[in-house]
Amino acid sequence: MDGTLATTHAGGPSDAIRVSNVYFSNLVRVGKIRLEWVDSMTEHLALDERTRTLKLFKYPAYCALICLSEPDSVAFLNKLIGDTDYEDNSVSSSSSLGAISSQPPFDNFCREVLISMGVIFAQESRSRDEVKRFVAKWPQRLKEDALFGKLCARSWQDHILFQYLNSPPVRSNYSAQADFPFLGARLLRIQEYMDAQTPNDFGTLIFDRRDHLRYWTFMSIFIFGVLSVGFQVLQVALVTLQILLDAKGPQAT
Repeated sequence: MDGTLATTHAGGPSDAIRVSNVYFSNLVRVGKIRLEWVDSMTEHLALDERTRTLKLFKYPAYCALICLSEPDSVAFLNKLIGDTDYEDNSVSSSSSLGAISSQPPFDNFCREVLISMGVIFAQESRSRDEVKRFVAKWPQRLKEDALFGKLCARSWQDHILFQYLNSPPVRSNYSAQADFPFLGARLLRIQEYMDAQTPNDFGTLIFDRRDHLRYWTFMSIFIFGVLSVGFQVLQVALVTLQILLDAKGPQAT
């Protein structure tokens, strides 16, 4: 499993994160991914393709606490990140952190954890429905976390916390470099995994709406085929009924 959590560099087509690839509904239905809620924040969004396991940080309220804390109270955490040479194996190199924004590095990281959970669980209605189906199996502490409930709500981006965090506007594509400088690489890896997933059964094919053109083309053909078969069955039924009526006619006379 790759633990990389590096900053994302040059933009362009490969920089685009298509949110349909990270929606919770598609992760579990199309990608067959299982969630593992972890204590380590640095493992957030780490994907193990072999076991199809996606790790998520299970204390979003802690991230909110860090983001809302006075800078001096978390200075040691910012210094820890800034003084550590992570390169390819963790958060980021200190040389690139200063250019991200005026916020302390650790604040930025916590901010991305919260926003990524909002995008995954709440941006799409089907994902919100899937949360209701799965939440009973998740850690009790997570279910009791009021903030997590907000992260899975329809109006998550309107919550005062996300306004304070200046979360990016809801859209169908995000920039790994601009919107998720810390977690962008992991989101792109999830996208790469999802792009490789081809529906191999009817139920998954019906559910997979990542490619709208392909989905509606399939649905049009499917609906037309069902209507054609239904019309043929009706024709056969009418012909059969007519034959039965004709057969009874001479007997009645």
